[in-house]
Amino acid sequence: DDFSHLMKKNRENHIMILSSGMSSHVGSYMADYFNLNGFRATNCSHLQLIRQDHHDQTLLIAVSNSGETKRLIELTKQAKANDIDIISFVGNADSPLALAATLAISSDTNSAYSYQDYYPQLFFGTCLNYFELLMSYTLSN
Repeated sequence: DDFSHLMKKNRENHIMILSSGMSSHVGSYMADYFNLNGFRATNCSHLQLIRQDHHDQTLLIAVSNSGETKRLIELTKQAKANDIDIISFVGNADSPLALAATLAISSDTNSAYSYQDYYPQLFFGTCLNYFELLMSYTLSN
């Protein structure tokens, strides 16, 4: 319900999706999904969208497996200081990125083992599944 509320509140606003590395593929998918369903989304950082004068025109979505990507945290903190709604999709609910968000959606799949060779990376698929389920619920209500 919290996700649905934030999406409906920001229905006409710009959605800026921030991600890096492998998470950028998830961010690209989200941006395409939003644009195909009548939202206005971009998968790159347009810093003017997180300024104070855009606080009621922007929704920030951050995607990070670790939730510790320095640049994403900096931008998220700036958006938070400017009273911008933030949804984070993270692999660690206790990460700085999750804690800075208005709503954190965590797969709880990130661990020290996540960075070993051949360890299954469950975050990306789980993140997409959560996103699909949440958007289906939001758009159908």
